[in-house]
Amino acid sequence: MITEGKAKIKGKIQEIVSKNQETFYNPVMKLNRDVTIDVLNNYFNKKIKIALPLAASGIRAFRIIKEVKQAEEVYVNDIKKNFEKEIKEGMKLNNIKKEIHIQSTEANIFLRRNCFFDYIDIDPYGSPMKFMQSAIAKIKHEGIIAITATDTSSLAGTYPKVCQRRYWAEPLRNYLKHEIGLRILIRATQLLGVQQEKALIPIISYSKDHYYRVFFKILNSKTEANNILKKHKKFQKAGPLWTGKLGDEKLIKKLPKNKFYNLLFQDYKSNIIGYYDTHEIGKELKTSVVKKEKILERIKCYETHFAGSGVRTRNKKELIKIIRQLS
Repeated sequence: MITEGKAKIKGKIQEIVSKNQETFYNPVMKLNRDVTIDVLNNYFNKKIKIALPLAASGIRAFRIIKEVKQAEEVYVNDIKKNFEKEIKEGMKLNNIKKEIHIQSTEANIFLRRNCFFDYIDIDPYGSPMKFMQSAIAKIKHEGIIAITATDTSSLAGTYPKVCQRRYWAEPLRNYLKHEIGLRILIRATQLLGVQQEKALIPIISYSKDHYYRVFFKILNSKTEANNILKKHKKFQKAGPLWTGKLGDEKLIKKLPKNKFYNLLFQDYKSNIIGYYDTHEIGKELKTSVVKKEKILERIKCYETHFAGSGVRTRNKKELIKIIRQLS
C-alpha cells in the first residue's frame, strides 16, 4: 500500500523506475504532484474540468479529487493494460463516490475526442512535445496546461542534436544548463501555441531532480501571442529560448510557505536570465569558498532554486569584488 497526500494506491516502489513496471509509481515525483495540488487550489476560484491523458497509476487523479475542492469533473486516460480496472479499484480504495470519466486510448486521441478543459496535465515518460498540439487545441481561455519533461539530458546539452530535433534550439553545457534547458522547453511549447493563436505564459516553472515542470496560463489572443514571440532570443550561444519571467511571483506568494517556493519566488521576482555560481567564481579567482549568506548581506542579489551556490545579480564586478574581500 502506497500513501501520498490523502490518496492511496496498491503497487510497488522500485529503486529503478521503469515505464514497463506493472503499476507506474515514482516517489521522486511526489513534489511534482504536491505543486500541482497547490497551484490548482490557489489559481482557480471556480469549479473546473480536468484532464489527465497519461494518468498511469492514478495517484495524481485521486489526490486531485480528494484535495482540490474546485475539481468538478475529472477525466483520466492511459493506454496501458487493465487501466480501467485499476482506476476503479483505486476509487474503492480511496472511497471516491464522485464519477471519474475513464478512457483507455492513445493520449492524443483522448484529447481530440473530448470537450474543452480548464486544466490539462501532460506527464509523460520522456518529452511532452508530441502531445502538446492536442492539449493546446482542447484548453479553455485562461485555463492551465502543466507539462513535465524528463528528457533533461537533451535539454541540458548532453545530446545537443536531440535538443535541436525536439525543441529547435541549441542547449548550453555548463552550470547554467538546467535553467537554459527549462527556457528552451518553454519557448518550444509556446511556438506550438502561437500556431493556434494562443499565448502560453509560464506561471510556475522549475527544475528538480531528473525533470523540468512548467504550468502555462493560456490566453486566446493574437496580440499576446505576438508578444510571446518578442521574448524568444538567444542567450550566449544557446537558444533561441524564452527570455521572459519563469513564473508569476503573485501566484507563488499564495502557495504554502516553504523554502522551495521561496527560492522560486526569488527566481521569478529577479527577472534576470542566468545566475552566477559563487563556487565557480571562487575557482576562477583561486580563492577560498565564501558562504552565500555573507554575499547576500553585501550586495543586492537573489538566490535561485537551480543551484545552492547560485546568485542572480546584474553587477558581476561588484560580486567578484565582494568574494575577493570575504575570502
